[in-house]
Amino acid sequence: MNRNDIKRLDRLVALATLIRDQRQAELARHAAACAHTRALIADLAAPVPDNSELPLQIMQEAALRHAIWSGPQRIRLNEQLARQRAAEITAEAALRSAFGRALALERLAAAPRRR
Repeated sequence: MNRNDIKRLDRLVALATLIRDQRQAELARHAAACAHTRALIADLAAPVPDNSELPLQIMQEAALRHAIWSGPQRIRLNEQLARQRAAEITAEAALRSAFGRALALERLAAAPRRR
């Protein structure tokens, strides 16, 4: 390997590392979005707080209205979560590829260099 090839390989390692880091950050963003949506879905399932100052009938009506309102919200959030999860899986595959490429180039660059 001549000096020019070594420089080129070092640049390839640097680029592959940058791409790997970018893909890793992208996967982290997708995972955070999924976690946020899961938290919103969990919040919809939270029971209506018990307010003993209000009559039982009003509390029951509030719980019913919440159930009626939360149904479509839950559907919308589950659809959103499915889209986010699909994007996360795609980002995970891209990270695996970038990680493998960077690792292969790093090993190649670290191998004893023949002249």
